[in-house]
Amino acid sequence: MPIVPADLTYAREVANLFAHGKNSYGIQHPVEPSSLISSQTSVIGLENGKVWGFLSIDYNDIRLASSEQAAQSVVMDPICRRIYLTHVALARGRSPYEDVAELLSGAAAQILPNQSQLKPTSNKMNSLLIWYGDQRWLIAPLEKAGLTITERIEFFVLARLQRRTLPPINFPKPDIRLRLAQQDDLDRLAQIDASVFTPIWHMALEQLKEVWTTHRIFVAEVDEELAGYSAIAFTADHEQAHLARLAVDQRFQGMGLGRYLLFDVLYSAQRQGAMAITLNTQTDNLPARQLYRSVGFRRTGNILPVMTQWRSSDG
Repeated sequence: MPIVPADLTYAREVANLFAHGKNSYGIQHPVEPSSLISSQTSVIGLENGKVWGFLSIDYNDIRLASSEQAAQSVVMDPICRRIYLTHVALARGRSPYEDVAELLSGAAAQILPNQSQLKPTSNKMNSLLIWYGDQRWLIAPLEKAGLTITERIEFFVLARLQRRTLPPINFPKPDIRLRLAQQDDLDRLAQIDASVFTPIWHMALEQLKEVWTTHRIFVAEVDEELAGYSAIAFTADHEQAHLARLAVDQRFQGMGLGRYLLFDVLYSAQRQGAMAITLNTQTDNLPARQLYRSVGFRRTGNILPVMTQWRSSDG
């Protein structure tokens, strides 16, 4: 059962898999196979000339912090390739437990270099395979492929924002100020992100550039040094907001900057007419959970598993 790169000649058959297959998952709704095949790394499974499965992955490269490199058991390249499982579909009668692992291995092999392709100074190339979602049927197949549940993310909402009376923002220190982020700030924000979040979550510079064009990003300065930032996005009708990022450099934590940035986000969302604001965070991030609940956020009951696997260039 060969696993081969997908091309546009298979777009109609892939569409049929998503429309009529028993097991499918996708972050894109509705799924547009032509777009996926053109923009992501995609593979199909073939048997007797018929397509029985499809899987696509996306990836980006980030630079690991020195502490993250030290955590690996072998000398690794400081550049990590994060690989995200974005879509999978199987024909009826197929076994997810057997077939997902086979498709995933074929897709990952396309974007991981062989050891002989690396520069002499690169040693091994890190890659981090990531999936999170609400499709429980994928958990066992991904475990067979070598992924494990490493954490869980929980979703929160603050409703009736327009009816709330928010307290005045008090500067935790007189030498702190907030301002709108500029493009020149993004390198520093990427450094903060890498110091605060694990490789699963921290945003590379290219990701931050995209966020800067689609979100409202405010930075906090302490003595004219960037110490933290927030990023918030709104729906087209501005009735709902989503807090995509709240990060404070570890050197400036404990000063109240997180709460300060959070209240600024709430005021902004309220001024824009948002009725509710949502966010998510890891279930084991107790300081963040306590902060969000202290200002009125409530759990939605939605908790998603996060599955990961570290790989190196030679497997």
